Amino acid sequence: MHKIKLFLMINFLLVINLNCKWPWKFKRNPNLVQITSPDPDIPSSFCPKWHNSNRIYYLKSNHPAYGPQNGSVWCVEPNGANNREICSGSFDDLAISPDGRYLAVLPHNNKDLKLLDTNGNMVRNLSTKAIPFFIQFSKTEPKIYYLGKEREAISYGLYSINIEGENDTLLLRMGGLSGLDPLEKGIFDVSFDGLNFFFRETLYSLITKAKRYFKNVKGPLQFSKLNKDLLLYSRKGDIYIINLSNGKEQCLKAKPWEECHTNSLCWSPDEKSVVFSSVTTEGEFASYYIWVLKNYD
Repeated sequence: MHKIKLFLMINFLLVINLNCKWPWKFKRNPNLVQITSPDPDIPSSFCPKWHNSNRIYYLKSNHPAYGPQNGSVWCVEPNGANNREICSGSFDDLAISPDGRYLAVLPHNNKDLKLLDTNGNMVRNLSTKAIPFFIQFSKTEPKIYYLGKEREAISYGLYSINIEGENDTLLLRMGGLSGLDPLEKGIFDVSFDGLNFFFRETLYSLITKAKRYFKNVKGPLQFSKLNKDLLLYSRKGDIYIINLSNGKEQCLKAKPWEECHTNSLCWSPDEKSVVFSSVTTEGEFASYYIWVLKNYD
């Protein structure tokens, strides 16, 4: 008993001496690969999306002080090779069509959505009923879901619009939403079958409007395309997979740093790897970088 007390006392003193951190060394998962520059003066990289041709598209802010917003469109291979800008501009969100033909981008001024081809060329503007804040492509259809605010009211809702700029439809009215932070990305998704919508710890049925709550599952997040019950999400800097049918979770051990924040994430097409944007929360200002977790168990 005395030995246990002595051990606890020594660890308590060590924690105090180390600024309240446990006295073990953080070990990064060896399957993590950083694919954007580690230079702290490089602007933030965010909103990575894994294309079905095994390329990764993402946004890169136009100034280090901007954080994850106001970015141009870039493309890179999963190993970090051939990193290049394909469309200059000031965009806050990015999505890829299910057939891989189009990119949708959300301008920083929250005006019309823009549809690009995968070389960054303009296809068309998409005028929307509501002011869009966050976007996702349908996983099966040529349409875009967006979380938006009604232009003449304070009410928010989930909308969909097709890539021709037609059939702009309110799917779910959500009332006033507090605390929406445009610096957060990927905070909602719609399931593969288009029947369910997940946002802020809540799974909504788009058919019955019923709700189910999942504590601490807030986002960023993404539904699986291979299993309707699986949801990829981040909590406290790490990445998890939760089975929505039974609540069981798997931690992927994807933290690049001991203290960090994950801003956005995306499964690879085969859902065996994950690309995400993360920033260390230790010290002063830092940029978000793109990471790939390869072949997790």
